[in-house]
Parts: sequence; C-alpha cells; structure tokens
Amino acid sequence: MFAALNTLDGKVIGDCLPLHRHQEFIHFLKRIDQETPKEFELHLIVDHYATHKHPGIERWSRRNPRFHLHLTPTSSSSTHEHRAHVSSFAKCALPIRP
Repeated sequence: MFAALNTLDGKVIGDCLPLHRHQEFIHFLKRIDQETPKEFELHLIVDHYATHKHPGIERWSRRNPRFHLHLTPTSSSSTHEHRAHVSSFAKCALPIRP
C-alpha cells in the first residue's frame, strides 16, 4: 500500500498494489504529481523500505525537483506509530484489489 496525506485539507491519495517495487512507487509518485497543484513543492516522509532508496527513485526525484523525499530514522519510535496508523488505514479506508 502507498498512501499520501495532504496535511492542509486531509485528502488522501492511496493505492493498494500487489507489488511494492520501485516501479509501483514511481507510478504512485506520478499519481501524486497529477493530483496536486503544480505550484506546490511536495515533502514526502517515507520509511527506509528498500523501494524508497532504489536508484530509480533517486533518478526520478532528481528529474522532479518539486518532490522532496525524507527518510525516517530506522530506530524512530514515530516509525512504529506511523506503521500502526497505516495498518488501521489500510484495513478501513482502502479497498483491497485482487
């Protein structure tokens, strides 16, 4: 699952995908790009999942400078809290795709 929360209006952009490779993450980033006003810079807080650190993601980020990816510390207690929220969100808010 990939989810983005707009902290200004509470809108959520989310996708439940069967795979979580860098290709799917780029697809999700492109969706965020399409669904947000172009004049905004976007700051995404992501965990240290290997997908988020893939060279393909780094290349995409360099070509899309309005996106700023921030990796959470691996030992951060907020990471555990974030995962709990995402887990409950995934169960309640997003339909599961076959």
